Formats: sequence, C-alpha cells, structure tokens
Amino acid sequence: MCLGDAILPLVHGSPAAWIVALAREWAGYACLVAAVGLIGLFPTGVPQRAAERRVLWTAAAMAVLIPVLQIVVCWPARYARW
Repeated sequence: MCLGDAILPLVHGSPAAWIVALAREWAGYACLVAAVGLIGLFPTGVPQRAAERRVLWTAAAMAVLIPVLQIVVCWPARYARW
C-alpha cells in the first residue's frame, strides 16, 4: 500500500506519523468491510433481516475501532522500524 510504504517512512519521528499509520490501517479494514457488505447485501443491496444489519454494523464498528486500539497498544513495537 502506497500510504504505508512510501509516506510512513517520510513522516517517521514526526507527531503526525500516527495519523498516517491510522489511515493506512483504516484503508486495509475498509476493504474487508466492503467485501462483507458486498456478500451480505448481494441480491437486493439492502439487508433483509435484522441479523444481516447487525453483522454489517458490527463489521464497520470493528473496522474503525481495531486500528485505533492497535496503534494505542502496539505503536512502539509495530511502527518503530520506520
């Protein structure tokens, strides 16, 4: 991914490095949420059952929260190599 491979080494050490890392993680998880949405909403494009709606909302919430938690918990170990 260009955002992580090209831009993150350029901003290493700056206070804005976590923003670039977070945007990189969100882009990766957005791809997964889009795939879940494509499969989950296949024939009609709208959730037909409440369970489908809950799965899609849960996937979207996890895609937002997991990268934030990863950066908070693992920042020195994961991104120190840049």
